[in-house]
Amino acid sequence: MKKYGELTNYISILETDDLGRWVPVQGKGTMTESTQLPFVTYSEAVHQFIKDFYLFEEAKAFYLHQYNQLLDSQGIKVNSEFLTAERIETFDDETVMAVIMGIIRNDRFAEGMLRHFLKNGVIGLLLKRLAALDEE
Repeated sequence: MKKYGELTNYISILETDDLGRWVPVQGKGTMTESTQLPFVTYSEAVHQFIKDFYLFEEAKAFYLHQYNQLLDSQGIKVNSEFLTAERIETFDDETVMAVIMGIIRNDRFAEGMLRHFLKNGVIGLLLKRLAALDEE
């Protein structure tokens, strides 16, 4: 059995899923009608991926409690400019998992970050890297 099979099963699912959508600004921003800032509503598949990722972390990847330290020690930035296909190909499994954790956690502070990395294919590349490492 593959170590990361529970997560790499999402490669094909996320490639064909709509992933989620932005909900635009709502309300007038007056004293009687507040403004709701835009936010992302993720698809059921994305919610399930996040849930399964956290379950995997709890059961098998305790090192992810210090994902920021792992990323910092390797000089890894969680942004589109840094996370290129060439760089991702050099990551080991713990680094891949730390990057995914960084993306999921940072989405709480930078609304839409997870959607961005799903849409631009970085999450797919990270999962494919895990699958390749599982084959070694």
